[in-house]
Amino acid sequence: MEEKKEYSSIITAIILIIISIIFFNIIGSKLNYEKTEENIKYYKAEVLETKTKKVKTQIPLDNTSGDQKEIEVEEFKALIKDEDLKGKEVEGQKEPTEFKGVKDDKLKKGDKIIIVKSAIDGDESFHYVSKNYSAKLAVLILIFILGVILIAKTKGFKTISLLFLIGYAIFKTYIPAIICGYNIYLTTILLAFYSITIGIIIINGLNKKSYSAILGNLVGISLAGVLGVITNNIFNMTGITSEESMLLIRTENHKFDLRGIAWAGILIGALGAIMDTGLSISSSIREISKTTKTTDFKELFKSGMEVGKDAISTMISTLLLAYISGTLIQTLLMNIYVKPMKFLLNSEFILEEVIKAAIGAIGILITVPVTAAFASLFEVMENKKEKDIYKK
Repeated sequence: MEEKKEYSSIITAIILIIISIIFFNIIGSKLNYEKTEENIKYYKAEVLETKTKKVKTQIPLDNTSGDQKEIEVEEFKALIKDEDLKGKEVEGQKEPTEFKGVKDDKLKKGDKIIIVKSAIDGDESFHYVSKNYSAKLAVLILIFILGVILIAKTKGFKTISLLFLIGYAIFKTYIPAIICGYNIYLTTILLAFYSITIGIIIINGLNKKSYSAILGNLVGISLAGVLGVITNNIFNMTGITSEESMLLIRTENHKFDLRGIAWAGILIGALGAIMDTGLSISSSIREISKTTKTTDFKELFKSGMEVGKDAISTMISTLLLAYISGTLIQTLLMNIYVKPMKFLLNSEFILEEVIKAAIGAIGILITVPVTAAFASLFEVMENKKEKDIYKK
């Protein structure tokens, strides 16, 4: 019986994945937007030979005093491996790093690199950009995928499929929709609802455990979204918290709602933790119900809340640590340059991260009792039905 259910859930997952990909391709094909073209082009290349030469230049580049310093510049010959110049040998330069304490690796024959071709007034030149880590990255991803599948078996395969599907949805439709000017609040809610519903069905199949987890998660993420909007208005957030956000509003032919983007970051950041919490509680109540066959709603709800308390502490800690790790460099800079506490607490950059963590945590707090209530209700109804059939 269990094998039949597992087989059925795999078929359901495959069907959902195929339908989703077709749907995203159709929607994505209609989301066309004008890209900002730069007068440069990137290529994969392999280093054939290198040599160094000494040149005089201003270091740093923003130095206005006119002082010059002698530096070593690497000149290289490389074979281009892709695009329109595939098979062509070109010469280029690799300038040394301007930053102290940063290791400046020398190029050597056989190195796989990324180079850029720029054309200024008709003169073409090639410059080193970075090492080409594609092969190493592919190996790392393969190890991750195999590890998940080997340890988690069928669930692992479903998890990898879900990660691919959500990533596909984000890059194929969600990002293009925002660039095209569609309402970011609506598109983010739709993405969240899709991720929750499809995610839990793929991982868990179509059953009462999934239904209660989905309902609890939808309520939790919806109320978190409402609180995010209210908080943005209370604190009058602008969404301008980094150089990237400044660049975004300066892009030609596109208008972005930075407050909306900040709000979307809150929801997407909390999504995984909320999904995990809801599914854990729903699964726990299901197992308790199967063992006890109780028809006491309060008993099941109380058990679910006990599990939820542990989930709350771990998931909230996970959220906080994730946001801290994402802002580590900025936090270090603010401490090095000794900013007073009144500045730190009122900096929009810090404020946004605090709000993200707080709203995500509140979303988890809401999800716990709502999921416990739905799961307990479904289990009580099922157990009562079974007892009635047994009595007859």
